[in-house]
Amino acid sequence: MKTEVFGYRLPLGSVLPPRFDPKTGEQFPGNYRYSPFTGTKLTTREPN
Repeated sequence: MKTEVFGYRLPLGSVLPPRFDPKTGEQFPGNYRYSPFTGTKLTTREPN
């Protein structure tokens, strides 16, 4: 019997609340912790 293992990366960011860069106001998927452009830690609060 042959056994195969499949790894899946689900799009969990689509079901999590969006995250925002407090400096630029850019919105990112919920599974992001840091901005890929600035390196700034993201927050769940939308900037004013």
